[in-house]
Amino acid sequence: MKKFRITVLILFAIGIVFMIMGLIVSNSNLKHDARSNTECRTDQRVFDYADKLTGNEEQSLEKKIAKWEDKTGMDIVVMTIDNAQAQSMFGTYMDDTYYEEFEAIKTVAKSFSEQERFGWENWEYNPQSNRSTSDGYVPSDSIIIAANYEAGDVWMSTTGTRVRARISDSKASSLTEKGGKYLREDAEKGFATMIQGAVQCMKSSSGGGLKIPPFYIVILVLICGAIFFITNMSKKAGETTTNLNTYVNGNAQVLDRRDIFVRKEVTSVKIESSSSGGGGSSGGGGGSHGGGGSHF
Repeated sequence: MKKFRITVLILFAIGIVFMIMGLIVSNSNLKHDARSNTECRTDQRVFDYADKLTGNEEQSLEKKIAKWEDKTGMDIVVMTIDNAQAQSMFGTYMDDTYYEEFEAIKTVAKSFSEQERFGWENWEYNPQSNRSTSDGYVPSDSIIIAANYEAGDVWMSTTGTRVRARISDSKASSLTEKGGKYLREDAEKGFATMIQGAVQCMKSSSGGGLKIPPFYIVILVLICGAIFFITNMSKKAGETTTNLNTYVNGNAQVLDRRDIFVRKEVTSVKIESSSSGGGGSSGGGGGSHGGGGSHF
């Protein structure tokens, strides 16, 4: 029992250490300067052109976004739109087969970003950069989530060095899938889910966004301790109380001891060598905007 208590205490201490280290790393990754973008053309963050949010939901989402922006150091924008609006405002045709998958909604988000100059800092003029727009400016940290309810497409556009380093294109796609399943029934919840996922990514240097609540760490420690205790008790209960000679006459003699070689068998197995290559989209690549999308 003493060993069990010591083991639990050790595991608990290790869990606390990992939890503290995680909090330190997360807080360190969220450090950023005050917002310095003086060129952004609007303070609004929720643009419900397709009228999928109630007035109260828009206000609620605006307040949440303001907190998330201050926490992460990036602009966060939400937009709902339909086909006609996308065509009239940005010249994109959602049903045109000329476009690749998600190309139309991606264009909407990108065009809106460049039109309003969203970002935590002013856009830097650097036409030589592989991340500059057609006018030579490099977008700063922001995410724009655009959802076309008529086409059933949602896209998360990512810009800026910090954002694209921590929210890869594949991660942006998975975030839109996770939140997209709520967009039809509860638009506010859908957008909030995507944004919260992006916020978690910003806490991680690599964009994993893994966060284990302290309660689960405590439970894990107790489970590990219980397993150790049960295993230890089972070993004690199963300790052998007999030996090889318990039921054998100690005077027994070995009459004949020898090895007889019967035959030799050799089995050969061919090991195939194969190489497979695959790549996922990464936010660290070129282009003025990164991101990913999904259907809903």
